[in-house]
Amino acid sequence: MSEPRAASKRRWWWIGGAAVVAIVLAFVLVTTFVATGSTSASVTLVPSSSPGANPFTASVASGSAPAAAEGVVKKSAELRTTLPTEKDTKTPVATGTTPGLYGGSGDTRLCDPQQLVDYLKANPRKAAAWAHVLGIAAADMPKYVATLTPVLLNSDTLVENHGYSKGNATSLSSVLQAGTAVMVDATGTPRVKCNCGNPLTPPHIISLSSAHLIGPAWQGYAPSGVIAVQPGKKAESLSLVDVSTGAVYTQLVGSSSGWVAASWASSDGTGIVSGTVIQTSADGTAWSTVGSIPNQIVTALVWGDGLWVAVADPPAITTPQSTILTSRDLKTWTTVASVPGRLTGVAFGDGQWVAVGTPTPNYADLNGQTSDGAGLVYSSKDATRWQPVTTVTDLIQQKGLDGFESVGFGDGKWIAVAGGSLKAGLIPYESTDGTTWTAQSPDTLAGMIDPHIAYSPASWLITTTSTVAGNTGVEADGVIAVSKDSKQWQVADSQGLTGLSVKSVGFGSGRWLATVEESDLPNPAHALANSQVMASTDGTTWTRAGGIGGPTGAIAYGGTPTAATTPAPSPSQTSTPAPDTAPDCSAEALQAVLVAAGRPGKVGEHACSGIWAVAGVGLTDAEVTVLYKWVDGAWTLADRTVVCAQNVLPEGLVNPVCHSN
Repeated sequence: MSEPRAASKRRWWWIGGAAVVAIVLAFVLVTTFVATGSTSASVTLVPSSSPGANPFTASVASGSAPAAAEGVVKKSAELRTTLPTEKDTKTPVATGTTPGLYGGSGDTRLCDPQQLVDYLKANPRKAAAWAHVLGIAAADMPKYVATLTPVLLNSDTLVENHGYSKGNATSLSSVLQAGTAVMVDATGTPRVKCNCGNPLTPPHIISLSSAHLIGPAWQGYAPSGVIAVQPGKKAESLSLVDVSTGAVYTQLVGSSSGWVAASWASSDGTGIVSGTVIQTSADGTAWSTVGSIPNQIVTALVWGDGLWVAVADPPAITTPQSTILTSRDLKTWTTVASVPGRLTGVAFGDGQWVAVGTPTPNYADLNGQTSDGAGLVYSSKDATRWQPVTTVTDLIQQKGLDGFESVGFGDGKWIAVAGGSLKAGLIPYESTDGTTWTAQSPDTLAGMIDPHIAYSPASWLITTTSTVAGNTGVEADGVIAVSKDSKQWQVADSQGLTGLSVKSVGFGSGRWLATVEESDLPNPAHALANSQVMASTDGTTWTRAGGIGGPTGAIAYGGTPTAATTPAPSPSQTSTPAPDTAPDCSAEALQAVLVAAGRPGKVGEHACSGIWAVAGVGLTDAEVTVLYKWVDGAWTLADRTVVCAQNVLPEGLVNPVCHSN
């Protein structure tokens, strides 16, 4: 247990690297700041809980910021000792993109950027003054705010703080206390103070030891502990430290980053999966629908180079042919390629996309029958033109596996996981170029199925599902395997995944999220019950964060999500109102609805409860479950995908409706 936990968190700040950078920075500080060295300068001390004088807006901070742990305070003090100082004032100066300079809470909920935008839109005069301070047009304010990232100051920080008074922006040299929530731009420069909406600009460097202080000093304040921040090189992500745990994590720049999930839907209400719904969340708790992909079943998602890439199956996979799609806003998806084979994984790294899968649609039999599969690999430099680069066989065919089921990128290499047979288990493969793949640990991960791999800054993690002893066809519990180097894997004593089948996993903002389903569903391939979203900071202990309507094919962290503002539906069923008149629950009445809708099949076994009815409908070569709702004195066909997500069915109908095909 101790190894995976230690591997999943970095409690250090790359101080050695910061010291090297410090030597270079010392030669350029004078050109970045206006150094006055004035002994008569004044500076206002602003506690982290105070909006200060002349606030621009109402607070847009999202509640109280978490207090920094003792270890975080200590490491921040150590980091300050590595910073170069301004020549005349001896003030430590940090580059805005220095790892560990800023803190966070594992997500972007420290501030509410949309609340700031809405307030300024409603107050045009303030919006104009606010935009002028930051050198942008008022009309560009919403777009600009979307590029800012909410963080916490880990050190007392000198800034030029701009309030609003009598119709104009004011300017005041201020020291903001450590723990203050601010928004920084892509260079790491503080731009907005969240609990007052004030725009911030780089400070005039003054000698704090001789400055006139306005306002009482807080406990621990010392002039030598105050830093100034100069812009760093524009970055796509910032390395923040979780102020509660000390773990260093990567946060994408911008307030519009977060979690994206691809859940499967039934467009005709029968429960046969026929499309994908794209949902987003800031933290995995509340989810909102932002788009859909009809007639495609997304099996993997990845964000890279400002673009989302998805791989998908057509609804019928008897002929293995996969679709690759791209999107910049999660709403509009473009099909860029259709390739032979069944793709089930995609990842991005070092300017390259890699997608993996198997050449055939078949699965190795759960009871151990062998398959003649292979690991199929495609790659692309622009996410548009895809080429097959290799087909890996060796151990995959020897062990009777289907092929590659998932792929991830981290630490300069690709890891793809082959699986499909319980007796053979899983085999991780490694590649440094996406073309040549070498098997790792072929005998370590036996007895596991359905692997999903992801990488954090500290470790690799594979989520899998075990099976019931003596019955290899029945899924039992979620299982986690972790590795620091992708070669030596340790199966963790994971907590919180008992009785759950893991369907996808991703890492972002300092924690893991996984989607799971109850492992005893009668027909998991077509079940329409809600997926649970589980969260973990160490990769071994998991707790429920939220829920998603429908089964999920993928979850990933990246840019452009719109945060949900309402929680997911409650898992408990709501009461079902009684109809005004007793519905006709005969097979003939339900059959008439199918005929009127032009649906094939014959109604067989059926049941009614209140305003709901469910029927098994026989087709030529299969049977599907159809849901009906009594509306205005007549039966209508209901979309099971939506209804099951809403949890409105009577308890007796949940299993036959939501847990069947």
